[in-house]
Amino acid sequence: MFPTPVSVNSAHLSRRAALCRGGALALALADDVNRVAAQEATPGMGGVESGAILVQIFSSANLFRTQGSGDPDMAPYTLYIQDVADRTLFFAERPEAAMGVVPTNRFIDALAAGAELTAALVAPPADINGVAEETESVWVLALSDWGVGEDPGELTYQGSLVPAADAETRFGVKVAPEPTWQNTGAGYFFIFGVPETSMADSEDLRLMLG
Repeated sequence: MFPTPVSVNSAHLSRRAALCRGGALALALADDVNRVAAQEATPGMGGVESGAILVQIFSSANLFRTQGSGDPDMAPYTLYIQDVADRTLFFAERPEAAMGVVPTNRFIDALAAGAELTAALVAPPADINGVAEETESVWVLALSDWGVGEDPGELTYQGSLVPAADAETRFGVKVAPEPTWQNTGAGYFFIFGVPETSMADSEDLRLMLG
């Protein structure tokens, strides 16, 4: 149910172009997820059934197995996304259908722990020199922790990769193999199931979609 991956030269993708393209992807996803919400919930995919959708745009990312992830109390995967736009797009249905923006860092800091969030990392894989492939890959994660990173424009997420069969059934997209370490080029991070009550104090702009 994600849009079919399309060719993109990430090295030349401007922030303005990424914002427009990310918005178009999010609109398509919002329509698909609205249909998903009317279906019976799938176990293990908490957070998809309700809540807002966020779209974060970034220039590069690193997805890797968490050091010491053999510990059952530790999330198996860590994701760093760098040069994140300082505004995050959102799509919500309650209290009315709307879209808008929230300040990225302020919202992440305020997002309540314990929320059941599912996320999709959509970006072209990149080699150790930062050279990205021409088409995006998709990794779907069940998030357990998140926060503002140590470096400006960096966000950190932790969680587990949703099993491929579950992700493909839910979203209708072929997911990438589980990586030990994966660099990416510029891409998008979609977060599903965000409690809309947690957004009320963070919104900069809300446009009604009635």
